[in-house]
Amino acid sequence: MGRSLRKSRNHKPVSIRKKIKKNRKPHTDDPKVTAKWDIKKTLRANYAALGLNPGDKEQALKPKEEEPDQPKIEPDLTIPKDKGPSVKFLAESELEVLCELMLVHGDDYKAMARDMKLNPFQLTKKQLKKRCEIFKARYEGTRYDPINKPYNQRLIQEHLTTSGKEEDAE
Repeated sequence: MGRSLRKSRNHKPVSIRKKIKKNRKPHTDDPKVTAKWDIKKTLRANYAALGLNPGDKEQALKPKEEEPDQPKIEPDLTIPKDKGPSVKFLAESELEVLCELMLVHGDDYKAMARDMKLNPFQLTKKQLKKRCEIFKARYEGTRYDPINKPYNQRLIQEHLTTSGKEEDAE
């Protein structure tokens, strides 16, 4: 397949030299850099003229040495070393599936992984364990919790009435 006639008529090739020269110009507002920058020199030569090393990121990030009579003020920043596990969100469909799986199997992740009816995403034992931990950390006690489902409320009421009768009998 060839190009359409309209596209080929409007195509004007751009010389490579113009592209190279355009890309060689520095993209900065610093007058020192623009004054010392020479388009005909290589990038490495321009960096050397500015006193920089193009491959050394640490040197570019380090502040230049200041005069010794000025005291250095270091900011007091405390960065936690161990961030711990980040609590992620689960999709609503995942929440419903996990809710049912936890209701039927409890903490038996191996049985959850083998249950094809209740585990339509075919999550592995490890994936289920990770998602259940997120569920317990973030969604326990919310409307997604299996205890708060309407069809489980009847079971909870029955359990409470039977436990109440047992206490009365004692």
